[in-house]
This record gives sequence, structure tokens and C-alpha cells, in this order.
Amino acid sequence: MKTDETVTRTLLLSRKTGGKLLVSRGSDENIDLSAVDVNTGQSQIRIFEASKAKQDYSAGTTLGWGLRNAVGLAENPKDGGIWSAENSADNIERDGFEIHENNPAEEINYHGKLDDPKSPLLNKNFGYPLCYGVWNVSEIPSAGTLEIGQQFAIAESNATKQDSFCNTDREPPRLVFQPHTSPLDLKFDSKAENLYVSLHGSWYVRRFFNLSLLTYPDKSLTPQTGIVTTPSVIPSRPSNSDPTDNPSKKPQVQTL
Repeated sequence: MKTDETVTRTLLLSRKTGGKLLVSRGSDENIDLSAVDVNTGQSQIRIFEASKAKQDYSAGTTLGWGLRNAVGLAENPKDGGIWSAENSADNIERDGFEIHENNPAEEINYHGKLDDPKSPLLNKNFGYPLCYGVWNVSEIPSAGTLEIGQQFAIAESNATKQDSFCNTDREPPRLVFQPHTSPLDLKFDSKAENLYVSLHGSWYVRRFFNLSLLTYPDKSLTPQTGIVTTPSVIPSRPSNSDPTDNPSKKPQVQTL
């Protein structure tokens, strides 16, 4: 279960479905092509029986895959729905052009409920490493009809032709927000009235972001429709930012 690129693991012990332990494992490099094979166990969230010892990662049930680095995991205390926050890739190119400053988007994804063995979201692929969330459409070559929140391909040739595959054969995010803001954790309050998302920020882009906390009203997180409204931004602690940058800069979030 060792990886060189993303070395942390996120664990979530379900309170709604007794004895279920979720383990999130990231990629072995920025764009890890081995993750196209579900059997590698890369870039996935798997379900385990918490009571069993000495389990290999490959023995777990795949909840979701194609998730570059789903660091944040949360269970809705009201209905048991599982949500994840995905840190997307750096150094993205398309058709030979660098588009990494404002693409791809960071994502929040929905995985259904653990107590539903027939959930249509069980074992769904969320795109990585072939497909990525759109943030700034204007900077994507040959974007065509792509819209924010959809997924685009980065294949070395004929990327545009693969966009339809990304948007029909891969599960879309429920929410996208500004690239490189690095969502590290998700937490529902005890009444499931709000979901809180912590953003770490990144050194990778020219414009730095403050450490921030976003909150989403429960009614805006509707798995059946995928509707998400713009969150509140809780005042953030200034980061070690470029002195020419605006220290009050807040991460932006898009409604899908």
C-alpha cells in the first residue's frame, strides 16, 4: 500500500453503518496512469470490515475510484451519505498548451450510502487520471461546449474527442472550486445542517490563497439533483503570500 507521491491515508469509521471503515488512498505521482486499472488500488476509496485484522488494501470493496487524492471524507449524520474532497492535479496540459494556472478544478464528490448495497454510485469512476473538472473554460484549447463543472480530457492526441467520454462514462463532481486551493477536510455539524470544507491553499500557482473555511447549507447539497449553492466563507488566516497579492483574496466557488 506504499505510495511515493501522496503518502497520507484518510480513515473514516461509519457511525450510520456499523463496522464499516473507509480508507482513502491517493495516487503514486501527479498523473498516475496506473490508476486507470481499478485492480492497482491507486486513487481510490475502499470499504473494510473494521473488526477484521491484517487486511490487504486490495481486499476492500471499492466505493469510488478515479479520485486523485481524496483527502477529505465525511459522512452525513442524518442520512449516512458519504462525501469526499479531491485534490486535483498540477502541471495540466491540453493539446500542447499549459492550462494549469486555472484548471483543473478541485472537487467535492458524492458516493452514496454504505447501507445501500444496490447504490448506483458504488464502484463509480470519477475520472482521474484521464478526465478533470473544468474551472476556466476560456483557457482550455478547443473547449467546444464544455461548461464549468463538466470534465475534460488531457489525452496527448484528440483530447476534444475524448471529452464526451469524460462526461458520459465518468461520474461528475457535485461541486467544483478554484484550482490548487487544496481541500483537506470535510465536516458536517451534528444536525447535518452545514458541511464545512477547509482549504489549505498551494504554493504552486502565482496567486496565493489564504487558509479558508467554507460552509454549505445542507439543503444545497442534494445528491439527487447535484445542486450546490455558493457557500459562506469564514474569515481566514493570512498565508505566507506574495506581498503584491491581495491578502483578503478568498477562494472562489462555482455553482453547478
